[in-house]
Amino acid sequence: MWTVSVLSSFRGLSEGAGVTDLSSRNPDWWRQAVVYQVYPRSFADADGDGLGDLKGITQRLDHVAALGVDALWLSPFYPSELADGGYDVADHRDVDPRLGTLDDFDALVGEAHRLGLKVIVDIVPNHTSRLHPWFQEALRAAPGSPARDRYVFRPGRGEGGELPPTDWQSVFHRRRWAGRAQRRVLRSARVPGVRPARADFLRMMSPGAMSGGGAAGTYG
Repeated sequence: MWTVSVLSSFRGLSEGAGVTDLSSRNPDWWRQAVVYQVYPRSFADADGDGLGDLKGITQRLDHVAALGVDALWLSPFYPSELADGGYDVADHRDVDPRLGTLDDFDALVGEAHRLGLKVIVDIVPNHTSRLHPWFQEALRAAPGSPARDRYVFRPGRGEGGELPPTDWQSVFHRRRWAGRAQRRVLRSARVPGVRPARADFLRMMSPGAMSGGGAAGTYG
């Protein structure tokens, strides 16, 4: 709550020279907006199973709106084995069944709009879970194939390739390289077919309303 108050104060100072346009007509609305981030799995539990869900968020959106914030930022809610807190996405086009359904997501967005809140979602476009169909296909495919080229594969060091290709370290894990034979689960946007798939995902998530890009998309 303290952080929200501080952000609101800064916004007030920045608006001294004029009224800030926070509508979707202004592509830079987010620069002056106060955003409330929610991690769906821990925010609110509507069905009593001990895990937060989308319906729980929807039921409490009036509390979020009462804080005076402009937008709700949802951390990933896609199917995931939670090897990376939900950022290891197994299907970018669906909701983790433990958290709800696509209909629940539509209801959340609708209620947020009714309350005057924008909705920002983490898209996670640059990598996938090892369970993603594309990565499973890549594991079965031959080197140099289109399926394999969607990801960055490098041979391991050592006599049997048992060592990582490099000594790069990760902030979140000890090694940046992972998977069988040190395969890195990292999608390459340079490969034909990847960009159209991403664009199709954005259209599916918000037909005609998506105004963001990169790591997050916005429901105006």
